[in-house]
Amino acid sequence: MIMSTRTTRTDPGVESVHGQAPRSRKTSWRRLLSDLPRLRRGDQRGLSVVETLVSVVLFSIVFVFLFQLLFSGRALVEMEGERRAALKMVQYKVEEFKHAGYNSEGEDDDWTSLNLEPGDGHGHPPALHPIDPTIVLNTKGTETTDDDLVGAMSWAVQDTHWVYDGPELGNKSITVDAKVVVVTLAWPEGEPTDSVSLTTLIVDD
Repeated sequence: MIMSTRTTRTDPGVESVHGQAPRSRKTSWRRLLSDLPRLRRGDQRGLSVVETLVSVVLFSIVFVFLFQLLFSGRALVEMEGERRAALKMVQYKVEEFKHAGYNSEGEDDDWTSLNLEPGDGHGHPPALHPIDPTIVLNTKGTETTDDDLVGAMSWAVQDTHWVYDGPELGNKSITVDAKVVVVTLAWPEGEPTDSVSLTTLIVDD
């Protein structure tokens, strides 16, 4: 006996084989459709890695920028603090000279000196004081002196005078003798990069 297998097409996309239940061709499409979410999740994972890398790079750039900004700001604050301290020292020295007066003399060993001996005032440079201008601006709050901020305080003294003949003197005039004192504090020691300076006039009473 010869048996034959007959295929009966019952509906587009559906075929049945003798002895088997009809099978739809749409099964592969359904499987493909069911796989789409998984494929999309895989794409999303790929995008997440790229986004993560971009985020890390951007964060690194921002972090470096903020670190440099913080470091620069701290350095500026420290420099400004040093400048204020130096200015106060110079102002204090000027007040000391004013209190000591025109004829102040004495030892001239270091910055504590009040010596105001002038140059001759005839085209020669003014006298420069003291012998050792070393001064400590900031000890940094430590016991060691290795990290101290050290500068140099000096003052130049020059004789000067002028004739005053104001109306209150009538037909008379007077000669006023004075000393021009320029106090300068420069730091750090050795190769100064910053300095403050004040000029005052000490008049002979």
